[in-house]
Amino acid sequence: MAESQGKAEDAARFFEQAAVRAESAYPRLAEGVRKRAAQAGLGATEVTLPAQASLPDSLPTDEALTPATIDPWVEKLLAPPVAPPIAP
Repeated sequence: MAESQGKAEDAARFFEQAAVRAESAYPRLAEGVRKRAAQAGLGATEVTLPAQASLPDSLPTDEALTPATIDPWVEKLLAPPVAPPIAP
């Protein structure tokens, strides 16, 4: 949670605590957590999104949109037909 709130130092400390706890039973997990702790501050760049008022109401389209189609053999893979229930 600290990492998502921009508290990189706190996040690194929590990751290190987790690595210490995991070290004896899960050394590879501890190694991965330590790598994560080392990179905790990399994503701390604040991002500013544009104001809603500055966005266009709709996107311009130069061509008519057509629905996507699926080849029949793909449709059979994605949604095979359901067998009717067996009568008791």
